[in-house]
Amino acid sequence: PSLSQTKYFLSELELEEIASSYKVSLGFVKLQLEKLTNYCASSGRNYKDYKAALRNFILRDMQKQIERPHKGGVIDATNFK
Repeated sequence: PSLSQTKYFLSELELEEIASSYKVSLGFVKLQLEKLTNYCASSGRNYKDYKAALRNFILRDMQKQIERPHKGGVIDATNFK
């Protein structure tokens, strides 16, 4: 599929299935699809399987959120009353 048709090769049902399988919102999946589309447009990149590429974009973003250190460090609640 050409880049301009990428979004149309992934149906709403496919996007919902991806959201369900990764336990993320449909909005998050659509945002990642937009990022993927923009990345391809800006870099000239083409993928053999855009659905697999979208899943990788989602996993990459989920991993970044897990590995991101929390602001303020550890909360010590041992003396909390």
